Amino acid sequence: MKHSLLLSIFDKEIHIETDSAYLFDAVTLNYSAFIHFEKNINFDIEYELYIDETKRKFEIIRNNETTLQSSDLGLFVYQLEKDITIELQYLCSSLFFMHGAALEYNGEVLLLTGRSGAGKSTTTWGLLNNGFNYLSDELAPVNLESMHVAPYPHAVCLKKQPPLYPLPDNILQTNRTMHVPTALLPADSHLESFPLTKVIIVEYSADNMKPVLTKLSQASACMNIYSNGLNQLAHENDGLTGASRIAESCECYSLAAAELDDTCKLISSLFE
Repeated sequence: MKHSLLLSIFDKEIHIETDSAYLFDAVTLNYSAFIHFEKNINFDIEYELYIDETKRKFEIIRNNETTLQSSDLGLFVYQLEKDITIELQYLCSSLFFMHGAALEYNGEVLLLTGRSGAGKSTTTWGLLNNGFNYLSDELAPVNLESMHVAPYPHAVCLKKQPPLYPLPDNILQTNRTMHVPTALLPADSHLESFPLTKVIIVEYSADNMKPVLTKLSQASACMNIYSNGLNQLAHENDGLTGASRIAESCECYSLAAAELDDTCKLISSLFE
């Protein structure tokens, strides 16, 4: 039996088909906020997903030509998401894509960015339990004209159990990651864009006794924003102009994160 899913992301239509109920359920949990029901349209991206139950081999075929293979569900989920985000960057090249979490508070967007493993997703989970609403935990596309961030509310992805605020039941759990669908989040999930006003470069160390926010100079902010961009070369001056525009338009900070509750309280104080 064929299972079919249609997603609408940044006004692009993505069609996913699989004969595996197991894969269909996993993808549905991860992308439930994007499910679209309009029929008889031209798709921008098409995927076929397969699993060999005997060999535990997963296969992703895009547009009948590109094939990705993985050996476990965790890698499969990662590869599918990475491929979707790369294809969206080609299709929506006017947006400045940043690697980071985007959260809304009182109509403003806070962007958390930084290297992988710096604690962005854990901090995101904490802030969602402290009055912030959800746009994305991984991908933040910025419209450089309006300075609005487009939402990408896929399931929140965590690599380990957070130290506070236990995860709900019925999440998507792989051998590598845990994914909390938007319907189970402790906050609202947005499908409209909001203005970007604050950028925080997150860095975590177990040695930090308390969290510290440091205001960045425009030059330092621009450097950090540029280094956490994903499609800089698609933009004017290889993306430096866009990174500079974001740095000029926002308050930019570095964060030495520490205990989660204290970190969330410190970030929240920026909006009070």
